[in-house]
Amino acid sequence: MSHVNQAPSAVVMVRPHHFTSNPQTMLDNAFQSECLAPNQSEQAYNEVTNAVKLLKNEGVKVHLFEDEQTQTPDSVFPNNWFSTHQSGELIIYPMFVENRRLEYRKDIIDFLTDHYKVTVVTDYAHLAKENSFLKARAHWFSIININWLMQQNLKEQLNRLLIQFVICSH
Repeated sequence: MSHVNQAPSAVVMVRPHHFTSNPQTMLDNAFQSECLAPNQSEQAYNEVTNAVKLLKNEGVKVHLFEDEQTQTPDSVFPNNWFSTHQSGELIIYPMFVENRRLEYRKDIIDFLTDHYKVTVVTDYAHLAKENSFLKARAHWFSIININWLMQQNLKEQLNRLLIQFVICSH
């Protein structure tokens, strides 16, 4: 049996300059609520900066990208729109909420393909136009029981056909 290294030696992080509560994602995400702190952008910026320092101190290579846009309040979570795989595949996922789609960054994808052995980029982002989405983070699929997931009462963002398509093609 082969062993898979699940602890990455490098990570991609996005440091937001205008982080705030996202009213578009709060509509259907029970984990979110409006943040009324007057310095939430500064706090998020500082938290990412501190996380970068901690990771680097532990020997993790951090590829830090700045986000100075004002229309992308959730950009600190790039793992929602792309994933990388030990096989060399990089997958881009469709995002349910329109302002989350503004987070797609060609410069990040180009950086990864230029600096790592990316064998193929599979881009599902266009499926957002067909209302096909994966609400769950992409990397969850490697640790959850897919049959259980398929049997659950799936919300509109967790499109059954897209899940089957992603799973069957990988």
